Amino acid sequence: MALAIGGTPDAELPSGRTGTYPRLLRWEEDAWSESVLPEELVRTLELPPEYGGIDGGTVMLLSEVFWESPRVVWLVAHGADLLGLGSRVLRSDDRGRTWAEATHLLPEVFRYRGERDVDPRSTLDDVWFEDALTWWVAGGYRGGSPDIAIGPAVWKTEDAGATWAPVVRLREALGPAVFLGRSTNEPDLTYQRWEGSGAGYASIVRSLAPPHEARPVSPELDLRDYAHVGTRRWAIPSGAGGGVWTSSDGRTWSEQEIDGVPPAGPKPGEGPVFAAIELIDATTGVACGGTDDVLGVPTRPYCAHTTTGGEPWLESAFVGPRVNSIAGVALLDERRGWGIGRLWSGVGIGAMLVGEFRMFETLDGGATFEHTSTPFDGEMTLYGLAVSP
Repeated sequence: MALAIGGTPDAELPSGRTGTYPRLLRWEEDAWSESVLPEELVRTLELPPEYGGIDGGTVMLLSEVFWESPRVVWLVAHGADLLGLGSRVLRSDDRGRTWAEATHLLPEVFRYRGERDVDPRSTLDDVWFEDALTWWVAGGYRGGSPDIAIGPAVWKTEDAGATWAPVVRLREALGPAVFLGRSTNEPDLTYQRWEGSGAGYASIVRSLAPPHEARPVSPELDLRDYAHVGTRRWAIPSGAGGGVWTSSDGRTWSEQEIDGVPPAGPKPGEGPVFAAIELIDATTGVACGGTDDVLGVPTRPYCAHTTTGGEPWLESAFVGPRVNSIAGVALLDERRGWGIGRLWSGVGIGAMLVGEFRMFETLDGGATFEHTSTPFDGEMTLYGLAVSP
């Protein structure tokens, strides 16, 4: 079972305005189909006309999928971070067939309130369901100055969202916060911190156990996406030539070999810039992105796969319509998975991301990705993929 989230741009919304209509796709029984969101729920995702930001301020976008259990799943919708509007949650208890409003399950500071610049709300970054009753959430308000920034912060509930208590607040943080190593039941939190104009961003790992020790990862990297299996972690840094890195404790990292790519990183246009990584177990995984031109615009998709835990990673093959990069990836099992292909309108500084998104499927553990048909193929903007646990 898998879900893909996104929307069809320039569509008529329930209010009669034009915007990106939220869409949800379900993969079950060897095919993708649409899971239609009730019109009354879509109407509640529309933002007041006076708001700017993402999508011209018309609608909150479906941004994240979090599985509470093999049957229960959350959809999280956001407005623009700078608006401080908070987040919305839609919840399904039948594997994504039907949906209901569930924003009330969040801590108050994350709940969408519909008022701008008044008691700004946080954007939900990550959710970890430790068990049926114990949940953790992380996120923050990233608008305004550091003096009014809310978090990011971590909250915990032990009664399935009835009551929440703050765990730690991170005023030093910038960017999303992610629970790292959740499969060990002793997770840390990782986030980005600005280290100055020379050093740029560096990832920080903070313990969720008192006294909440924090320290930069070693070497200093700006890690952007993670995979977790037991005590092993894999991650990809931002920027050209970032490669794939692995760690057993989330703090000390070492670079892994990518076949045909120098460890020091490729020159622009000669190697991959990864955007997403996923491992289904301690040996089998994929990392995807694209190869950039000299101006940092992807020119062709690039994925690497491994059946040896990353020792080494091998380049994957693509079959299907032209895309410039693979922006997201998810594995259902050791053989089957999907990647989201994006097509840019051109190359160089003038390039723009257009709404031509294609789904690619692998049936051989990532060695080959081939275009597969979905509802709204090429017409729907795809933001994310997630498979049930």
